[in-house]
Amino acid sequence: MGMTRSTPLRSRPLHFESLEGRQLLASVWQNPGQALDVNRDLAVDRRDADAILAAQRQMHRPLGSRAADSAAPYYDVSGDGRFDWTDYARVNEAVALRKPVVAAESANDTTIAGRVSNWTTSDRLQARVDGSSYLDISTLISNKAFTLGPAELATIARTPLSAGQHTLELRILRSGKTAGIGMDLRFALPGDVVGPPDSSGGSGQLVVDPPITGPWNGISPPGVVIDFQPASTKQYIGSPSIVILPSGDYVASHDLFGPNASGDTTEVFLSRDHGQSWQQLATLRGQVWSTLFVQDGQLYLLGTDRFNGAVVIRRSSDGGATWTTPTSATTGRLLTGQFSTAPTPVIVSGGRIWRAMEAVGSGGWGLNFQPFMMSAPLGANLLNAASWTSSNRIVPQSSWLSGQFGGFLEGNAVPAPGGGIVNILRVHTTTYPERAALIHIPADGKKATFSPASDFVALSGGTKKFTVRFDEVSQRYWALANDVPPQFRGQAAIERTRNTLSLISSADLRTWRVERVVLQDNNVAKSGFQYADWQFDGEDLVAAIRTSFREPSGVLAASSHDSNYLTFLRVSSFRTS
Repeated sequence: MGMTRSTPLRSRPLHFESLEGRQLLASVWQNPGQALDVNRDLAVDRRDADAILAAQRQMHRPLGSRAADSAAPYYDVSGDGRFDWTDYARVNEAVALRKPVVAAESANDTTIAGRVSNWTTSDRLQARVDGSSYLDISTLISNKAFTLGPAELATIARTPLSAGQHTLELRILRSGKTAGIGMDLRFALPGDVVGPPDSSGGSGQLVVDPPITGPWNGISPPGVVIDFQPASTKQYIGSPSIVILPSGDYVASHDLFGPNASGDTTEVFLSRDHGQSWQQLATLRGQVWSTLFVQDGQLYLLGTDRFNGAVVIRRSSDGGATWTTPTSATTGRLLTGQFSTAPTPVIVSGGRIWRAMEAVGSGGWGLNFQPFMMSAPLGANLLNAASWTSSNRIVPQSSWLSGQFGGFLEGNAVPAPGGGIVNILRVHTTTYPERAALIHIPADGKKATFSPASDFVALSGGTKKFTVRFDEVSQRYWALANDVPPQFRGQAAIERTRNTLSLISSADLRTWRVERVVLQDNNVAKSGFQYADWQFDGEDLVAAIRTSFREPSGVLAASSHDSNYLTFLRVSSFRTS
């Protein structure tokens, strides 16, 4: 995602060799940074077309050799080794249609300089190195120009860059879709550009158990980075969700929160190789706190249109690239008013589709959340509000738990052991043991019931958001939760202690046990593996995790809560303790 200017930690000279159109250049008369930039000023405009017109008498003649230090224009725009009107036509089309274009070149031995043409403030510039996930670097642009030094390149790559060949790819997004003309630049490094962060600024010992699938070098967070938002942007990654498409591809999403976030945006990503690499598919405005799910072969996203906003749902028929827009009660605007939620399960049980939700009432945070259950019959039009039934709302009381109750939220719809549905929720409290709450929903989805005397249960990690799913194979309920081992208690508030992610399970939703620690870092204040959403994938669990972790530059996350990464994690053989 976003990126801010930074100062390189260490630098060595960068040597550049270029690509265009993802092919090695066949012509020394084609600009290696951007073929349309004929006059080499990093801008693509009428002056480039004029440079070709001024030299038109040289068309159809051999271009000959070109000195390495030549200042002559790059006439061979098409890269076919000839100079003719085809070259003029390509430049003239881009200029006439005002296509957004990015150009870049080696500015000196340590930096890449670039510029965007026909740029609007709503456009986004993204970059990746060596096939990493694209990173939004729009915040680096000043007066349509930008520079990338060693630290920026390492941040884009999500890891320090080793000696050898590397490829920088730049693209422009307009309205969430690739637009205009991007470029590739291949560069060679003679040695490490940015080394590992100093141990004094690290997060301490990291426990990864069992060994995870995916690259991890102790500098980037464990697992595979799906998206990265530097802490300095004050936009933080929230609400991770993940789903497996019928094709076997994975789709993940997250929203953004924080002082500089708009509070209404969700990003969608795709992996075609079982989570090993990711690419951004879409940016959705008016969608947050949302769950991805598949029904009848279609991909859906259900949440709210803003924080504490209306309940909305979207549908995608192409695996997440394009989506419907919830503008009315028949196109996905399900409930109006103020509602709160998180990416919690959408399940099918008893011929209905179920999703837990909270209405926002009066009172302070926590006690203003009123849980209820939404459901719709199988086969119904899920974009039509009339298809959905809502249960009554449970109004919380501060007197519960002997006055230690601070609210319940982010509920999970799960099939109940004896039939019907249970909404199992996170419980906000400041004392141990951590707890969850069980709200009971009948098969018709209409009447929710809760007993404060018997429906609070001990659940390690229950003070933070967790996702619960029922496994038909083991006949157990499973969750990834932020329990607090004894050695970390007392270092921070229970609700903000998120440095441990554990796999927990239960046979009946009432008695839970910790099966194993999946991730753990010693830095309670700055590290967090939280809001893990996950799916069953054969013998494994696959998860999207809102992660707070040190950045490639060595900078720590803003806090355990304010996450700078979205990461993918595979928990192998999860049924084996």
